[in-house]
This record gives sequence, structure tokens and C-alpha cells, in this order.
Amino acid sequence: MPKVQAMSDGQPIIAEHRIAGPTPLPLHLALAGHALQQGVALAPLAEHYGLSESAPMQGAVLISALEQLSSMFNGIETWRRAPYRRSVERPPAIWSEGSSHLLDYGATPEAANPNGPPILVIPSMINRAYVLDLMPETSLLRSLAAAGYRPLLLDWGQPTPREQELTLEDMIAARLRPALAIARVLGGGPVPVLGYCMGGTLAAALAANAAQDVRAVITIGTPWDFEKRIWVTERIADALKPDGGLSLRYSLRGMGFALGAIPDVVFQSLFAQLDPTGTLRKFARFSEGCDTETDAKHFVAVEDWLNDGPPVPTSIAETVLVDWHLLNTTGSGLWSALGRRVDPAAISQPSLCFCSPNDRIAPPGSAEALAGLIPNAEVLRPNLGHVGMVVSRRSKASVVDPIIGFLKKL
Repeated sequence: MPKVQAMSDGQPIIAEHRIAGPTPLPLHLALAGHALQQGVALAPLAEHYGLSESAPMQGAVLISALEQLSSMFNGIETWRRAPYRRSVERPPAIWSEGSSHLLDYGATPEAANPNGPPILVIPSMINRAYVLDLMPETSLLRSLAAAGYRPLLLDWGQPTPREQELTLEDMIAARLRPALAIARVLGGGPVPVLGYCMGGTLAAALAANAAQDVRAVITIGTPWDFEKRIWVTERIADALKPDGGLSLRYSLRGMGFALGAIPDVVFQSLFAQLDPTGTLRKFARFSEGCDTETDAKHFVAVEDWLNDGPPVPTSIAETVLVDWHLLNTTGSGLWSALGRRVDPAAISQPSLCFCSPNDRIAPPGSAEALAGLIPNAEVLRPNLGHVGMVVSRRSKASVVDPIIGFLKKL
């Protein structure tokens, strides 16, 4: 059992269950079951294709598959019962609009200089922004603050009913642009902009089309050319492309009309299919126990965040899933922001792009396409996954320290 249970009077403290995840649980179970079923069915062919010196008995493979499923179930239940809950203090907001807030990490206890050089930090709109401040010991934002900088995180928040009609252009004009203006005032001039995942795509738009306010641009795991997909998403795209994305677009609109916004489960379902056996593997490992209590808490924190996504306004979901992913408006030069097309070749500021070879959300071909278009962009390829680049303890050496080194040279 992972060492996550606190003790009181000799008895383990069991927190209330996390009953909602991993989301969507039926899909995770179906993907794991299908993969193991295929393994059982194909076991006799292993010797024929040189995969095994002697063909394993199907019965033995079946027993192994059932043991893996059992380990997965045990890992999920252990996570659900884990007492750890994130309790990181939220920094003060220096500006807000609707549900969005600009959080000042220069005001955190870790900050070496509350009035240090500002950095505007842009997270994705698909997941919650606190992944960049998941735990104090692995917080990208607090690490930058400890190095003397003043990270300003634009937390998009969870859309209210009044905000569910907002478009991506609305969010850029009414949330992102003012946040950049505030950062510029605090910095007394153009400021570096750091974007994670979808936030990096938006950071590139600012650097290209609001160049007078951007001193430098940093992207982490940022997709750009959506023709450079992994094979799973290629199959999905091939099925949806024949009508130019109309069926997907109107399906999203129907869902948005019925529910008010696109629920997180839609995006979680897509993420799950990027690695069909990922949930099986990680929860099976977790069931075997972690080396330290810190490792166990870290696993729980990441998994809690993964299952805490916000609903997404319908128009923004359309832009991300149809215009970007399916029609590749970014990679083909057709995407517009701040009134004109976004051309990465127009980015003249110093640029640093983190493109992981292990990234499934922003595969290397997709992320490096952006870096290849930005003149003189520096590219680093940390051996970490999409989320690992911002939450792993190894991210300090592979991501945080290079960012600090890059900023010091400005």
C-alpha cells in the first residue's frame, strides 16, 4: 500500500472517497480490458513472430491479465481513499475579470523579490491552472519566484453561466490582453510571456501580434501543427474529416446548448485514448506502493488535478477541437488572434521552446513545428511527459533551471 495514510491513535485516517474518477471510469476500464483481451487472444502467435522463445499458454496470459486488472482496481481504490488533499495557499489576485484572476506569485513566501521582473504565465483553458503550482516542492511558479522573478499567473477560472458564450477571441481580448498590459506596467516595459500547453499557443499569438509588449516568449509542451499527430488521434481525425468537421462542430453545439458548456469528461475521454493502457499501468504501479510518502502524495496530487478539469465554453471547445485539431488552422497559417493571422515567423523576440519526445498531448512534430517557424528559437527536449515537464521533481533541472538561465540572459 502506498504510504499515504496519516496515523492518529494508531488508526489510519481514511478520507472520504474520490468517487468521480478516474474520469471517465467506464472508458478507462474498457480500454484496459480490451488491451488485455487482445494480449490473451494473440499469445499463441508470440513464438511465431519471434516475440517469445516459447509460446505462452493462454491460460497463463489470462491469469496475468486478471492480476493486472486487479492491481489497477486496487490502485484506484487506494487513490480514492488517500487522505492527502491539496492545501497550497492561493496568491493574491491583482486584477480580475469575471471568473479570471491574475495571481501574483511575487507575494508568496517563497518570493525572493516581491517587485522582481514580472513574467506573464498563461496556462491552458482545458485544465485547471494550478498544475503550475501543484505542490510547494514542485511548483514551477514558486521556483521562479524564489529565483527573484515575479510570475503573474492568468488563472482563467471556471466559466459562470454568463461566460459560457465567450469565444477564444473574447478571452484573448478581454482577459489575456489586459493581463499583459498590467504586467507591462509593473515591469516598466515589455515582459517575458510563458505559456504551457494551449497557453503556449496563445503566448505565440501575443509575441507575434502584440510584439511591443512582449520581451521574450517561452513555450512548454505547446501544440502547433496538428497534422503531426500520434496514430490514435490520426484515426479519430480521419473519421471526422470528410465533412470538414461539421458533424463534430454541431455535436459540440448541441451538447453546449443542452448543458451550457462542454463538460470536462469530453476532453478526458480524448486524453484517455492517447494512451489506452496508461491508466492500467499507472494505477497498477501505484497499488504496489511508492518508495516514499512524498512520492505517494505527488501521485495523488497529480491524479486529483487530472480529474478536476473545468467545463469549457462551447465556442472555445469548437476552436480547439475543430479549428485547431481537425482543420489545423494554426499549422496552416489560418488562425487569427488580436485582429490578424498569427505568423510565428514574425516573432523576433528571444524564444525558448520545450518540446518533449515523450509528449502525447503536444507530440514532438507538433511542438517543434512552432519552434521551427520562430527565427532563432532555442529548443530543449526534456525527457519528461507533457505533465511531467511542470510537476515532476526532475523538471527543476530539465525545465525550471533552463528557464531561469534564459531569463537571466535577457
